Amino acid sequence: MLIGEGKSSAPAIGSSDRSSQQIVADDALETAVRSVFSSDSALRSANVTIAAEDAVVTLSGTLGSFELRDHAIGITQDISGVDRVNNQLQVNTRQ
Repeated sequence: MLIGEGKSSAPAIGSSDRSSQQIVADDALETAVRSVFSSDSALRSANVTIAAEDAVVTLSGTLGSFELRDHAIGITQDISGVDRVNNQLQVNTRQ
């Protein structure tokens, strides 16, 4: 059984007005950030969520130091195609 079968003029829940090209570009940006993080010895095992939308990369999760947080933000900013980093990272120095 399909719920909501038929056409509606309202956007789907969780949808955005991004074009398919922008979605592909944002997916590529997320992949690039993940690749850089996985090759970085300090961030390889970090539990960081990476999301990109319209060239803005959001980093969220918890890191063990302010230095590591700043490092994650810095290397993300240096990636080609990143316009801005939305820092949602928390620091827990009592790990």
